[in-house]
Amino acid sequence: MFNPDGPDSEGEFLELTNTGSFTIDLGGARFTRGIEIIFDPGTLLDPGESLVIARVGNSVAAAKAAYSGALDNGGDRLTLKAADGSIIVDFAYGDDADWPDMTDGGGYSLELVSPNDPSADLGSPLSWRTSHDAGGSPGSAPAGLRYAEWRASHGLGASIGGDDHDGDGLSDIEEFASGTDPVAPDGRGTFGVTRLGDGSGIVVSMLRSWDALDLSLQIEVSDSLSTNSWHPVDPASFVGSTRVPESRADLLEFRVTPAPGSARQFVRTRYTVLQ
Repeated sequence: MFNPDGPDSEGEFLELTNTGSFTIDLGGARFTRGIEIIFDPGTLLDPGESLVIARVGNSVAAAKAAYSGALDNGGDRLTLKAADGSIIVDFAYGDDADWPDMTDGGGYSLELVSPNDPSADLGSPLSWRTSHDAGGSPGSAPAGLRYAEWRASHGLGASIGGDDHDGDGLSDIEEFASGTDPVAPDGRGTFGVTRLGDGSGIVVSMLRSWDALDLSLQIEVSDSLSTNSWHPVDPASFVGSTRVPESRADLLEFRVTPAPGSARQFVRTRYTVLQ
């Protein structure tokens, strides 16, 4: 949490998690940008284990170590290097409009959407979400369900492609992504399109459920609908996300403009469940 709701000294923290399959030795590792801390010899992080560190004087109960300096409320770059100087992690976070709005002084922390995805771009606001609960979840697993767990909770069997159990036009994975009920047809759309007033393009909006873990989503465009013509939109097209409590989801918005010389543009969403 980089900008708590209240004094930074009472809620600022950072959580490191080993998502790999081998134990990480953090002894002698240090943050060289953003904050200052050198981890004590013998500091080990086993697979799946997390370590919470907090600002000196902070009251975060789960914290096991303290750093000096502070997480910049306006965004900053964080670089963690191993004792041998190799980079463990290096990324920048921000507080611009495209980053989750309630994490900047609203009392919520930034959490990775897909913590088990080794290819996640940590510098992209799309890789992060608002924490499920106010104050974040330092020292605890993020709240939510993975796709198989979600299916089991609704009494669904193994997934079969684009199955739509309630016949409302939304596939099960779309229901998972948006937080709607897969066994109760409600017809509630999760995908919206608004034409920009100046005619320069459209804004595409969609819901991303707070409870959907390890789910990657992507906006793709095409000017012909042929199989090989689809490609992801530029990451810079992401406008931002807004918390929608009544839907228990974040509303994501993308600005899409037609390619030069193209008379039309088709848009679709691609959902990928990360194992």
